[in-house]
Amino acid sequence: MTELILSDEQTRADVATFVGRALRVDGNGAIRLQAQGMTLALWVGALSGSGLVLRNVAVAMRAVALGQPADLDVVVPLVAIRDRLAREDNGRSLPVPPQEVVAAWAAMSPPRSGWAAAGEIDPEGLKSAALQGISRIKAGESAETVWAEALTDAVTKGAAFAAYALGFLGDQPAQVRTAGNWTRLSTAAGHVLTR
Repeated sequence: MTELILSDEQTRADVATFVGRALRVDGNGAIRLQAQGMTLALWVGALSGSGLVLRNVAVAMRAVALGQPADLDVVVPLVAIRDRLAREDNGRSLPVPPQEVVAAWAAMSPPRSGWAAAGEIDPEGLKSAALQGISRIKAGESAETVWAEALTDAVTKGAAFAAYALGFLGDQPAQVRTAGNWTRLSTAAGHVLTR
């Protein structure tokens, strides 16, 4: 498949914005394009995690509507998507790069069901935690240590950073759900999954 057809031009602009934000988080990052039917899930790694099980990994997902059904699951460079979106202004088209890459976080699959409600968090609290963490890292603290710290019983400061950096925070509280060792922080704009 050489291209996906998005539902409209605004959706294409939204994808370009999401890709741009993800590149600011990880300039050498990858994006997983997972299309099924009329929905495209865009996955990016916000924090790479550590160890064999990628402890404290943070993966962000944003779902958008397709204009034509598709069946696709590939991991490609973020820069390749950015470049194609900038170069090929074809209305609703999302050109799929031919080169695939390997990203450890893309091999992990959070559960599709079995999520239990674990409260909610005010977006200002998430933003504040993200900004404080950024300041601490700029002052010399280890990013791995800062982002692994708990914000609540279920949510790490790394999840707050990912939600802030990818533009997921709005006016409404973020919903927190857990399933096994996974935590999902959800807003109207997208989801951050951590473990």
